[in-house]
Amino acid sequence: GVAWTLIYDTIYAHQDKKDDIKVGVKSSALLFGENTKTYLTGVGAFMVGCLTVTGIQAQLALPYYAFAVCGTGMHLMWQLRTVDLENPQSCNRKFVS
Repeated sequence: GVAWTLIYDTIYAHQDKKDDIKVGVKSSALLFGENTKTYLTGVGAFMVGCLTVTGIQAQLALPYYAFAVCGTGMHLMWQLRTVDLENPQSCNRKFVS
């Protein structure tokens, strides 16, 4: 849950990073800066790995891996490839998707 929250919160934070700078708010968008997509890809890979390990430990069947693990990983990959972090509307669309 923490990884998913960090990913979505960071995408959301990119919408108003200029305001964050003005008022002195420290956000993950400002912390990661130009490297945001790289960091979020790493966090996403960690999250998908954790979902996989959880499935193995719980002895879950193939549908779990097909839908929960692969589906989540593919959706996240699509979001990170297509989001324009300099465009607030793009960030908002990915945040609500």
